[in-house]
Amino acid sequence: MAEAIEDRATADFLVSMRCEEGQGYFVGRSMPTETLEKQFLTAELEAVSAA
Repeated sequence: MAEAIEDRATADFLVSMRCEEGQGYFVGRSMPTETLEKQFLTAELEAVSAA
C-alpha cells in the first residue's frame, strides 16, 4: 500500500515495483463525507437493489 501518490510518474514507478494499492491526489481528491456517500454508497445500494 502506497500513500501520497501525487502524479503519473509516481504511480508508474509504484506499478513497476508491483505495488497494487495506493492513495493520493492522483488517485482521488479529498471530498466531503456527504459527497462520498452520494457518489459511492448510494450507487452501490442501487446496484444491489436492481439485482
